[in-house]
Amino acid sequence: MIIRLLKKLSEDERMNAWHLALYWAMLEVWLDSGRNDVVRITRQQLMKQAHISSLVTYHKYLRELVTLRYVDYLPSYNHYAGSKIIFLNLPD
Repeated sequence: MIIRLLKKLSEDERMNAWHLALYWAMLEVWLDSGRNDVVRITRQQLMKQAHISSLVTYHKYLRELVTLRYVDYLPSYNHYAGSKIIFLNLPD
C-alpha cells in the first residue's frame, strides 16, 4: 500500500516538496495510530516532523492537501484535544 501511495504522490504534478513533507508527517502519525480512520494531530507535531518552521507555510500546504483531496481536516480549536485528519483515497 505504501509503495502505491508514494508512486501516486510522485506522479501528481501538483505536489511539491512541502506537500510531500507535510503529507508524510501525517502518514507517520496515521501509521503510529494503528491506521485508524480518523487521526488526531497537533500543528506543533506535524510542523516538527515535516521540518516546517513557518505557520504560513504549514497552513498553506495543509489547505492545499485538503483542496487536492488527499486529506480532510477537521479543526478542533482546542490545543489539548488536537485536530483530526482523515486520509482520502488511500490505496488498499
